[in-house]
Amino acid sequence: MLLITGGNGLVGSFIIQHFWQEGIPIRAIIRPDARLDLLPAKIRTQIEWIPLRLDEMPDLSPYLQGVQYLVHAAAQVSLLPTSRRQMYRTNVLTTRHLVNTALQYPGITFCQVSSIAALGQGRLPQSREINEKARWENEDQASFYAQTKYWAELEVWRGMAEGLKALIVNPSFVLGPGRWQESSTQIFEYVWKGGRYFPKGWLNYVDVRDVAQLIFKLSQQHPSGERYILNAGTMAFEDILPAMARHLGLPKKPWLPLSPGRAELGIWGAWMQSWFTGKKPGFNRAALQSMNRQVRYSNQKIVQRLDYQFFDLEDTLAWAAQSLIKKYDLKVNR
Repeated sequence: MLLITGGNGLVGSFIIQHFWQEGIPIRAIIRPDARLDLLPAKIRTQIEWIPLRLDEMPDLSPYLQGVQYLVHAAAQVSLLPTSRRQMYRTNVLTTRHLVNTALQYPGITFCQVSSIAALGQGRLPQSREINEKARWENEDQASFYAQTKYWAELEVWRGMAEGLKALIVNPSFVLGPGRWQESSTQIFEYVWKGGRYFPKGWLNYVDVRDVAQLIFKLSQQHPSGERYILNAGTMAFEDILPAMARHLGLPKKPWLPLSPGRAELGIWGAWMQSWFTGKKPGFNRAALQSMNRQVRYSNQKIVQRLDYQFFDLEDTLAWAAQSLIKKYDLKVNR
């Protein structure tokens, strides 16, 4: 049996689908108010749903009975200072609680779904390529989200030292048909709404189907004590955003580089909009810093371990774009 957290999100929903297709029973811990629209109806009815708030540290022992695989995919992603306390509880304390509980069940293989944000960038090599050996070196420039993912990993490594069978995966920017205006799918929304600017950095990307398939394959091999970067490739925003526009059938594409002056105006405008609407701003300096990085992440370890071939970017963009067009009935009328 699989026990998964975050099964209602983009990554979690595809992990559920892949394990379900392999015939593995699934138990999923979700927030009581979680939406399940990313899962096909025929699968939703066959999952044992556990409505719990993990950040309240409930007793999880009853739900680990009979579990072979525990995939921790729940996390809070935010670049806002006001979200720090809740993000620490969700990303760090929840992981600690899960690790401590899983240690009581020696037959469980624990998979921590982390992020490339948790990998160190303090001493970039000349090639600007980061692999699994990158060390975190008190990086003050890292976002608080990155720090919480790193601290969460420390809880998993601590659990391994105490006997937990566990592995860590570090996906890059996950591409797939998630919810409009949420998570990584916001990049498609930005392009669809006629976004004109592109940042100067590079995007490291991976298809959500790759993430789900690789987590399943690794869980079957029980490679405890290892971490794996899940990254299909790297492309400049200047190139990938027009490719998204093309697959969405749009006549226009982002064509203006995001200069420092334009970035400052964008940050100011986002906060002003937040002030009047009450919604969280979707753009700030932490986001800008992340989008301007020119770093690539190596996938050689996972490729060699599993002799794996990632989805081609064109296939990923075509699939995601067509799925979103169908889901939201998007019409190209401009």
